[in-house]
Amino acid sequence: MLSPAQELAATTPGHVVIAACPGSGKTTVLKFRAAHLLTSDPDSRLAAVTFTSDAAASLRERIIKQYPAAKSRMYAGTFHSLCKSQLQASGVKVVVLETGASARMIRNLIQNVPIPDPNLQFEDYVEAIDNWYREVDPVLPPKDSSPLAWVYLEFIKTKRNHGVIDFNDMLRDAVVGMRSGAIKPLSVRYMLVDEFQDTDAMQMLWVLEHIKAGVDVTIVGDDDQSIFGWRGGLGYEGMIKFKDMTGATLINLDRTYRCAREILQPAALLISHNFNRVPKQLVTASKDVGQVRVRTFEDRHAEAEAVIAAVLATDNPSEWGILARTNAQLELVESMIGNQFPFFRKGGKSFWELKAPSLLLGLAKDLSSGKMLGVSDVLTQAGAKTSVVDSLADQVNFKAPGALDRFCKARISPGGGRDLARHLQGQLASWRDMVRSERQSDIKLALNGMAVCILKYGRWAQRDIDETTKRLNMATMSIASMRGRMDQRLMALTRTKSEDKEKLEGASLMTLHASKGLEFDHVWMVGFENGTLPFASEDSKEDEERRLAYVGITRARIDLTMSYTLTSGPSKFLNECGLIGQRSLLNAQHELMQA
Repeated sequence: MLSPAQELAATTPGHVVIAACPGSGKTTVLKFRAAHLLTSDPDSRLAAVTFTSDAAASLRERIIKQYPAAKSRMYAGTFHSLCKSQLQASGVKVVVLETGASARMIRNLIQNVPIPDPNLQFEDYVEAIDNWYREVDPVLPPKDSSPLAWVYLEFIKTKRNHGVIDFNDMLRDAVVGMRSGAIKPLSVRYMLVDEFQDTDAMQMLWVLEHIKAGVDVTIVGDDDQSIFGWRGGLGYEGMIKFKDMTGATLINLDRTYRCAREILQPAALLISHNFNRVPKQLVTASKDVGQVRVRTFEDRHAEAEAVIAAVLATDNPSEWGILARTNAQLELVESMIGNQFPFFRKGGKSFWELKAPSLLLGLAKDLSSGKMLGVSDVLTQAGAKTSVVDSLADQVNFKAPGALDRFCKARISPGGGRDLARHLQGQLASWRDMVRSERQSDIKLALNGMAVCILKYGRWAQRDIDETTKRLNMATMSIASMRGRMDQRLMALTRTKSEDKEKLEGASLMTLHASKGLEFDHVWMVGFENGTLPFASEDSKEDEERRLAYVGITRARIDLTMSYTLTSGPSKFLNECGLIGQRSLLNAQHELMQA
């Protein structure tokens, strides 16, 4: 049963802008709108456009379940996959350059810049290339005096010479082709575009070209959740531009079915400090009684301990979302969880996938299993040539069971880059015996020794020494604090590397960006503090940082905790939420409970 606003959004004819707040049932509206459009126009076809292939598959499935006849009458895909189908349908041979190969190509070009600029990093070149690709005819600085422009133009030329294109090419080639008539628009009468606030300028042009071809377009998005401006997302301005250019009807879905009133109220107060936004009432249909806490800790270690204790105090860790502004903030929490409860990381690298912790993990696995893969990685990180490692592998037979024991006893000739291997032999034998003893004190000693070895011989850049030391300390403390045999401890740490993370159960650790689109009964936002949220960076815009905090808060259904450390102090956003200060919402709620 649709609400009146949802019913209006599902049935209004022509171009439509649906501004949907978190938990407002926008996917339900999309499937009903698709069914309504296809039913009302039996000969028509429809395209559903999303930003990820998973979202496209999910939306397609829901639409077909609502209206089975849609199966043969719709496209569902990402912007890039639909552009690829357009190009191929028009006879263009599409050979896609993989992301890794694209990065290598750019790096090689940077090495050959005629007039290099030492102040420019790889990321600066990628950002410039992406920005220029968002325009049909970008205005470039002179190639001879701009390393950025030189790499951009040479990148295009190199791809053309190799007969490949990347995702940026797909989109721009489709737009340019539609304008010239060389590429046909999708053969549809209707188009639904989800998460429209995240579209960039070229994606907007692609949608507008379809409108020129007679397609009725419905866009759905929430300008208050526009958090990808740093990669070209148009946000509020894009939604309003679409409305003004097409004469679309604006429909507000500002009733959430997710957040309890106590959660929604501070979120609404916070986002009201942004002025360029679609006005919304922001009310809730939830009957749950929510709880919001603001907690202060002496340091990050105490904060992480409190997070872990809170999760352990509940029956189901899967009901928890542990959110942070950056991946680095999650490292300590992840390392301290160990095997106390199941969890997984969404987006970004797991702490155990970072270079130093992964080397320690690999070495510990070898000591437990008798293999040599982790030892080989340490030798490589220390600068051993591939030929040296290969010769050791042949001498000891790394592939056969018991390789570590044979390595510890082998007679390795000195020189030729083998000195570290000779040095490691005795240490590995000692660490192996400590690990196999299963005594807690011995395991801790072995871990500390491995960490010192990795730090000493790892050839770390000087700027990375402090961070590497910190991560190795966290890793050793995490493994040492666990119980059980070494293989049991390591199994608990690596279980989250399953490829099918949809089937994993446990608490979710993720950044605020990665949390978008998700919801949890319990949410803890760590590091909600000055200098972190809003993020202290020249590139960070306060309005977008505020939207990011809003996204985090509205992931919670009934229980929300925000915490900060005394050394950093609270984020200004906590004041804007009305959660700290003499007239805070928390004080008001407490007074009501006492009355």
